[in-house]
Amino acid sequence: MSIGASFILDHSLTATFIISIIISLMFLFCHINKAWKLAVWGVAVIFGLISNHIGAAALPYLVATVVMAYVYKAQRNWALQTISGIILTCLILSFSYHLVPGFHNYLVFRNIIVSPNAYPFTLYLNFDSGLIGGLLLLFFCPLLPSLTAFFTTLIQSFRPLLLSISAIAALSCAVGFIQIDPKFPSWFIFWVINNLFLTCVLEETFFRGFLQSHFLPRLFKKLPSVHTLSWLLASILFGLKHLPNGGLTYAALATFSGLGYGWVKQRRDSIEMAILTHFLLNVLHLLLFTYPGLVSL
Repeated sequence: MSIGASFILDHSLTATFIISIIISLMFLFCHINKAWKLAVWGVAVIFGLISNHIGAAALPYLVATVVMAYVYKAQRNWALQTISGIILTCLILSFSYHLVPGFHNYLVFRNIIVSPNAYPFTLYLNFDSGLIGGLLLLFFCPLLPSLTAFFTTLIQSFRPLLLSISAIAALSCAVGFIQIDPKFPSWFIFWVINNLFLTCVLEETFFRGFLQSHFLPRLFKKLPSVHTLSWLLASILFGLKHLPNGGLTYAALATFSGLGYGWVKQRRDSIEMAILTHFLLNVLHLLLFTYPGLVSL
């Protein structure tokens, strides 16, 4: 029996909750009424409560995040919008760092060695990240109007996407963070679920969708070249967010990566392309290079 089939049979409620999060995120990418999208997101929260992956202690934080997102979007006063944006940012970071009580994220495995000379890797399915990424996608990320527009934008974004991925991979190898190590782990599907739906969606909707495209441009709207400044600051903050996970080298590489994702986002104003660039780089990292990084660093 495959790992995926065994997981579904042994952890049916957890599997149902994961599927509900994925479906809710897919609905958020559809062009339907925002109220229906929020309702589908709410159903995912209910499944989380039923499966005991979300406790009652998490509900005030989830409600507060929805309320602050509404307040920020509706506010026209610069000072009040700034205050609500700071509060919303703090809430989002609390979810991102898994500080919000009441969430019971699923541990797939702990401290396994994926590559020779790599430091140990632990994989959680971080439900808190997926739910908040969905909210940010709903409130702050305009979507491409059709599937045709998606593929047209993908073709137009192919060069910056390829350049960003190539440059980040080359720099990571050059500084000795990774080296060539082809592989295909048996737990790849769990990694994809976590990385695409629960990691890339949150990080891109927050750093590129909210900070780079909304909060920072409005915060510094009177400064010259505000969009370039927002791109740079969002990338630096993205790097700093990774500092606790891997030190200065990892944070510097994450900053450089953020510049690439932000460039792709800015070129066509497409959060879909930023998420895709981020995810494809991470897939290549796992399948072709040392994962997560060489222990010497």
